[in-house]
Amino acid sequence: MKRVPTKNMTITSLVKAIDRKNNPYNFNHPLQRKEDQWTNEQKTLLIDSLLRGYTLDPIRVVETMANDDGSMMTENVNGVEKEKIFNIVIDGKQRGLSTIYKFVKDGFKLHKCLLNLRPITLDSGVVVNMDELVGKKFSELSEEIQNEITECEISIHSMNGVTDWDMRQMFDRQNNGKALTKAQRNSVVISPELYSKIQLIEEADGFTKKETTPAGKEKDKYYGNFWERNLSGTIFKNGEDRNIILATLMLISKYGFDENGNIAFDLKNENYIDFISWFENTKTEEEQDNYILRVIDAADTINRCEDFVKPSYLRKTSIPMFVAGMDRVIRHKEIGKSTYIERVMNFFNNYDTEGEYAQSLKSGSADKDMVQIRWNTFKSFTK
Repeated sequence: MKRVPTKNMTITSLVKAIDRKNNPYNFNHPLQRKEDQWTNEQKTLLIDSLLRGYTLDPIRVVETMANDDGSMMTENVNGVEKEKIFNIVIDGKQRGLSTIYKFVKDGFKLHKCLLNLRPITLDSGVVVNMDELVGKKFSELSEEIQNEITECEISIHSMNGVTDWDMRQMFDRQNNGKALTKAQRNSVVISPELYSKIQLIEEADGFTKKETTPAGKEKDKYYGNFWERNLSGTIFKNGEDRNIILATLMLISKYGFDENGNIAFDLKNENYIDFISWFENTKTEEEQDNYILRVIDAADTINRCEDFVKPSYLRKTSIPMFVAGMDRVIRHKEIGKSTYIERVMNFFNNYDTEGEYAQSLKSGSADKDMVQIRWNTFKSFTK
């Protein structure tokens, strides 16, 4: 690994680089948390720090990815093998993209928390009172304040020839004392290849259907995919969506099932890590792709069912069982898809809050026995 001298970029240059068609900065590496981890107050204080000239931590970038043996990855460009250059942001996503970039693009208004702070004296000597900033987007600020922000410099700390293993080690150690969720820490063991497969599931197409407006006109209305429509923003923010999909893959691939078809795993963090290793190391590429397509097909089948409206008692911990149950219906064809949905809806419409299933959602819901109860419930709807 080789350290490259730190360089400084103005906010203007950084925004222009991100806006380019061939954006040199990749903010979406699987190690990174999803966007919008910060509250509006936190974002606002970062913009305030820029205006006050406070020193910000540098953005850390892996400039070039190397193979684990130290050799450089290459790509064929017009018949010539060249080093394949990456600029993967491994720290600073919230500062570089989700906050500064979005603010300059009018992505949010400045929070009223600024009213508790002292006025700002700009480099030009102009004093800015906080009420001049509160509630305003970037384009609504004075030209002088806009220029003060865009002329600020961000330090870019680059490293060259970093292996995938080194990058994961750096990420894990750097975030060891920070409030990453357990699901987010799982990203350390997910390979880029598996991460791409999970993204295929999460980014599967939604659908469009014609609906009649109150005025009597027909109009195409777009519906997002199953995950977008049935998982909350908080689940995505905390990285729990990835574990929900991994749990679905566990059930569909029959990971850890015993000879009687019973579940021999829990849904605690250690088991997700074990499953990732099992899936990546014991399943061929073809087998992996088949499981991914089965998840996509089952989720899409539920999503397109007009009779399905997510019941309030269908919790996130049961989403994997729900989707895996539809996969059984598709493969075994013992009952129709609409019958499965009808049974699920009837169960939740007549929900027994003191029943065995309800108890499986309470304390210890990740334990093997509790997972088995929920899986048995959804399996019963498929017969």
